[in-house]
Amino acid sequence: MLIKLLREKNIAHIHATSSPALVGALMLKKLLNVTVSATIEARPALPREWIQNALPQCAGGRVRDRKLVRGGSFLVDKTTFRSASQQALG
Repeated sequence: MLIKLLREKNIAHIHATSSPALVGALMLKKLLNVTVSATIEARPALPREWIQNALPQCAGGRVRDRKLVRGGSFLVDKTTFRSASQQALG
């Protein structure tokens, strides 16, 4: 049903908002030939090695940990991932 909906809406790109969401996004990439980008959380739920192997399949995205990416179109963004207490302090 999801695949049918995505095809009907002509979805060409999916953004995964976390490492677990990236699993599903990469499955949809294989099924629908869409592009994928990702934002990887500060403390990823999935193993580092899996994420490192998955990110090259993405068009780009944001990560906090520079070591997760090997080149590509990823922005290393430490400010987006600050905790609520850090954000309150400015």
